[in-house]
Amino acid sequence: MSRGLLALALTAFAIAGLAPLAVMLARVAPSDLGRLLDARTLALLGRTLAYGIGVASIALAVGLPFGFLVARTDMPLARTLRPLGIVPLLFPPMILAMVWTVVADIRGAPAAYFVSALNTFPLVALFSARAFERIDGRQEEAARLCGGLRAVIRCDLPLVLPAALSGACLAFVFTVNDFSVPDYVSWVGTKFNVYADEIFATWKIDSAPGRAVATALPLVALTLLTLLPALALRRKGALASLSGDFRQPATLRIGVWRWPAFAFCVAVLVLGVAIPVARLVWEAGGGQRGFALAHIATSFQLAIERS
Repeated sequence: MSRGLLALALTAFAIAGLAPLAVMLARVAPSDLGRLLDARTLALLGRTLAYGIGVASIALAVGLPFGFLVARTDMPLARTLRPLGIVPLLFPPMILAMVWTVVADIRGAPAAYFVSALNTFPLVALFSARAFERIDGRQEEAARLCGGLRAVIRCDLPLVLPAALSGACLAFVFTVNDFSVPDYVSWVGTKFNVYADEIFATWKIDSAPGRAVATALPLVALTLLTLLPALALRRKGALASLSGDFRQPATLRIGVWRWPAFAFCVAVLVLGVAIPVARLVWEAGGGQRGFALAHIATSFQLAIERS
């Protein structure tokens, strides 16, 4: 990258990223920092941390095999399923929450974990698929001669894991900084508060911008502490298996596992793509207004809580 482009990028980052933070920090008074260590704040931060780790773990458990199957195996329709795997990431998470609270009537923490993992697993799948394609074919051939497909997977996994973990870190960041899903799925039933919700409530409802900015500082720090290893892991995963005379890896034949693998990928896409799209089409085409009814219910609940 040229020095001019680097300087332009740094300038844009300073104007769009750092300057707003500096302006917001100017609103913080010493008294606003006093609530950062109270029991409620620490409990919400701990719950949010567990929520983010749980969602990232589910995204890793689903996205890593999905990326491997669609990128490297002879699974049926792999080339078709691969781009479809990106679609859940393109949905606003609130839309997925609206769909699944109507379709399956799931609420509370389980719904939040499910919807957020469904929304973020493509991050892991994308990074994993690309990493599996960057493994030298000769290395895989040697592993196959020694122990077949299992040996190939054992050989490839350490090379792909940094990229997959990088995607999981991004899934964590997306999750802990969004309160719309936990807030929406827990309007009815047991409330599932997260830290970002507390920041929004302090700013919007309590009208205390200085305290809201102060409350946001631990979440900003947690995000930065997660992004730094994500970038390092991404770089390590991208460079782990490249060499000067790189040879494209061959498609792996998985034999009797072709159809179970296909069923797994289709099931994931049915949950993340087919059902949400079908419900949106149903609503748009004049079907029962489930979203409208849910909105009325949540508005009524909000009025009761505020009264």
